[in-house]
Amino acid sequence: MERMNVPPTRFNLLRLKREQATLKVGHDLLEQKREALLEELKKEVMALRQQADAASESLRPALLALAKAEGEAHVQLNSVQRAEVYVSQQAKSVMGVRVAVYKVDRKPTGKLVLPPGFESASVELASSLFFQLIVELSKLAELQASIMSFAKEMKRMQRRVNALENIFLPQYQETIRFISDSLEERDREELISLKAVKERKQAQR
Repeated sequence: MERMNVPPTRFNLLRLKREQATLKVGHDLLEQKREALLEELKKEVMALRQQADAASESLRPALLALAKAEGEAHVQLNSVQRAEVYVSQQAKSVMGVRVAVYKVDRKPTGKLVLPPGFESASVELASSLFFQLIVELSKLAELQASIMSFAKEMKRMQRRVNALENIFLPQYQETIRFISDSLEERDREELISLKAVKERKQAQR
């Protein structure tokens, strides 16, 4: 590992040791957050599987209700004005990660409108079940988006951890060792020099 290009002084040694300690604290915090994100990601994946099952279970009753409505009405349901549904997107922060939140609702003017003289509880039921299916699918999409956000954040966090472990911390360690060795060598040379001066003075007496 290539060391930093700094003069081997005691001031720089103390400064680098302080910075190294700060980096180690930051590394530990990143590791803790990464582990917490991993646990949250596992929960989201489990919730996604459950939500996928819920959406799948909602699909069959909705399709059956639609088929029943068409059979009872003896008309094609494209003659029925469809209720307008809209999905709004917001965002929330989970452990510092922005995740999408979807809200499904019917517009105020989006009531189901039937042709004159046409009444069918099956149509209303099919409409209600399909609206619930849309809600379930929006939850599914919300979980998928959350998982992608968590995975992206974990990847970014891992890059930071790797940079600290493989680049910055080893570089600090190598530089600190170089400065320490340089200072020790300098101290030995000064000690030898002082002894030589002392011996010369004693010889001159």
